[in-house]
Amino acid sequence: MSSDPPPRRLTSTQTLSNWFQVGASLAVVFSIGLLVFELDQQRELAQAQFIVDAQGLRMATDVAVLGEEMGSVLSRACFTPEALTAEDLIKLDLYFGLRLAGIATLLDAETLGCAERPTWNRRLKTDFVKIWGYEIGQAWWRDQKGWNPQIRQVASELEAQGRLEDPKRCGQGEFYSRVR
Repeated sequence: MSSDPPPRRLTSTQTLSNWFQVGASLAVVFSIGLLVFELDQQRELAQAQFIVDAQGLRMATDVAVLGEEMGSVLSRACFTPEALTAEDLIKLDLYFGLRLAGIATLLDAETLGCAERPTWNRRLKTDFVKIWGYEIGQAWWRDQKGWNPQIRQVASELEAQGRLEDPKRCGQGEFYSRVR
């Protein structure tokens, strides 16, 4: 007959030590998971910051190109579009494009989870109505091909619903007609 030694009983200190090891192992696994989560958050934040910085640089460059007389260009576009020069048309193209580029940036931010659809959708409706308020803005929009399909969809919905201003209101409602 073989004599097996009796099972060894763990002391309370050994049991406590084992539980501490299990707890420490769980803490390490939790910490690694938290680190992965934090790294993912940092990546998304860096992407969002890149989008904002790129848009800021583009806007600063575009504003420098538009110059100080942009108000005069918008006035001619509103009241005497036949008097627009080639330079005016280039500036208006840039001006209208800037309005929608800001929306495209918000769309990119939504893709990254940094903005919600109502934000860019509301802004697009406001800016698109302003573009559409100029005859030249309507012609500009009809000539555009490369904008995000979501932007095109919202613009088409506005047009189909008849929610766009008539030309000569210059995107400002009745304001200009009262001032003139």
